Amino acid sequence: MSKPLHGPPRILYITYHLPTDDEPGAFRPWVEARLLRESGYEVTVITSAVHYMTGKFIGSGSGWCREEMREGIRILRVWTIPDHRSSIARRILNYSIFAVLAAMAALLKVRKRLNCLFTATDPLFFMPFLMIVAAIKRVPVVLDERDLYPDTAIALGIVREGWLTRLVFAMLQISRRRATSLLAATPGIKRRLVAHGHDPDRIHVLLNADPYLNVLDQPHVPAAVAEFRSRYRSLIGYAGTLGQADDVETIIRTAAELKHRNDLGFLIVGGGERYSEYVELARKLELHHVLFLGPIPRGMTRAILAQCDLCLQAVLPDQFFRSTLTSKTFDYLGLGIPVIFAGAGDTADLLRESGAGIAVNSLDAKEMSAAVIALTDDDARRDRLARAANAWYASHISIANCLRIIRTAIPLFT
Repeated sequence: MSKPLHGPPRILYITYHLPTDDEPGAFRPWVEARLLRESGYEVTVITSAVHYMTGKFIGSGSGWCREEMREGIRILRVWTIPDHRSSIARRILNYSIFAVLAAMAALLKVRKRLNCLFTATDPLFFMPFLMIVAAIKRVPVVLDERDLYPDTAIALGIVREGWLTRLVFAMLQISRRRATSLLAATPGIKRRLVAHGHDPDRIHVLLNADPYLNVLDQPHVPAAVAEFRSRYRSLIGYAGTLGQADDVETIIRTAAELKHRNDLGFLIVGGGERYSEYVELARKLELHHVLFLGPIPRGMTRAILAQCDLCLQAVLPDQFFRSTLTSKTFDYLGLGIPVIFAGAGDTADLLRESGAGIAVNSLDAKEMSAAVIALTDDDARRDRLARAANAWYASHISIANCLRIIRTAIPLFT
């Protein structure tokens, strides 16, 4: 096993997306990079130069690989194509380019000896390149299982189960068995990995919660949001990707069920391939009490959510989504906001365990709207749920606890 000759242990972290605090999108990769740095590693991250949600280039500069330093973390951004969400073919091309250039950056730009190679299991195109890089550099590999592929793609209807999905599954199984350990984003993902034949002692759950949530300063709320807030007694929020996985349509139809309530306003924060479709649905339903804000930086999103009295989450009824436990749910709890969830599984279990919210049936806008009324019209009950949310987050999510998990899953290989 290769060891550095001098200095702190070194880790190479490869992740397709890396939204920082001043960008919209999933915070897990940046939180992991921070935790790795605080664990004592010298961290280099290889990521895409194009934002995964907006399809726009990040920062300035040119060339196939751009370098920057942020919070003591070295970041290498490799060129990929913009607007990759415009078609399936463009997505495949984008991920393929990233896989090749990320591998090149790992071999050509990371010259110091490494102690560990850490990477997410998506995009799938990178897995063969990952194993080549690991073999050349002779380092152990730790995999971050944020989603389970190809299970996710099958559940979303993107692909049908067949020879191709079986081939992808076999490739991932080989990668997982070669890995030193696996990080799972939810208990449900760990259960599925164990069902796939992996040793539970090698799988460590690092929830999609941000331990830095209440450490970082929150910016001022935009004037447009403050003005919208002033029109309503209660504000109901949703923040997340407006794509295939989250059932935002049920949230919009919940707002439609409550059109008669002039005291309730709805905020929807986020972007994705179905953004225009959802805006059009709200227009057709004449939902003037719904405000779409699009993708905005994470810090601003949390400042906006802090204005809400309730927050919503909904997933599709497919059995696969019982394993879903989204980052937005933890943001809601960390901000002390009661949650109404349409679905079953890990999220519903969390709300029951924490006492921080209500679970209703999937796709049931009427039941969700009834839950909204029940909480907005009962200040005492809503306050109890808010206190329970704060208490659960404070006792379960901390920098120290996340560091313990990281250090267990990714030990210092010296």
